[in-house]
Amino acid sequence: MRGEVRATHTNPSDEMEYASSEALHQIFADWLPFFRRCCWLSGYPLEVSAHEKIEWMQEFIHEELQSWNLKM
Repeated sequence: MRGEVRATHTNPSDEMEYASSEALHQIFADWLPFFRRCCWLSGYPLEVSAHEKIEWMQEFIHEELQSWNLKM
């Protein structure tokens, strides 16, 4: 064993990069549905399913939806 070099630890920057990447993916996974909903409700032309539209419009009254000129 004398004179033998073993790598028992990974590079700390690699671990941080992996952790940052994992955290970033989790943030995207958590916020993407909210972001898509807000974009669509703001009038941005997104391709969304009928199910998404129904779900996203549930908490608003008819007059609000009409005033926003959403593409239904």
